[in-house]
Amino acid sequence: MENDDNAVGESPKINADETFERAQTTEWFKLSTGNLRFLFIYYILTLVAGLAISIFALFCPHLPINIAFRSMIGGFGMSLVGSTVFYLRKLYKSSIKKYVSIPQTDDEKIRAVGVFVYFFLRPWFAIVFSLLILVILKSSIHSVTTKETQFNEGLIYLMMIISFFVGFAAGDVIIYLESKAKDIATRRISAE
Repeated sequence: MENDDNAVGESPKINADETFERAQTTEWFKLSTGNLRFLFIYYILTLVAGLAISIFALFCPHLPINIAFRSMIGGFGMSLVGSTVFYLRKLYKSSIKKYVSIPQTDDEKIRAVGVFVYFFLRPWFAIVFSLLILVILKSSIHSVTTKETQFNEGLIYLMMIISFFVGFAAGDVIIYLESKAKDIATRRISAE
């Protein structure tokens, strides 16, 4: 049954977590034992690095670094933390529920590469989204002021909070950006 919120002919809207859960139940999740172990170690180290970077941004005000740069550093750290928490959880839940299977055929081995890259790149996507958030915040503030704005430490906290959630929801952010890009491209082509 289709979702009532969707227009006729549109597919039901699902988030990245639902897409992943559906894919797991259809034998999509192929990874070698070595790659699975690597990803667990990678995510644990990424979590520790994200926490260390975030703590540095919060508790090192004595260094000669401006607020915008500390906001960027803190945002990167918290986006890593958010993304790592989300995808590490997916990884261990998938392992516990035995959704992970070892690739046997060449087709499954190719799929395993895709799954590995999917998990490996998500924290990096989160960092990119954190940078995008900083650019959006700074440009929106600068576009409505007449002189150079002096930021206070509130920007650091705001960036870190937003970046955590953007990192945690990196899959949904990708889907959102993709749909908005399609809308913009379609409107641009229709206007011409």
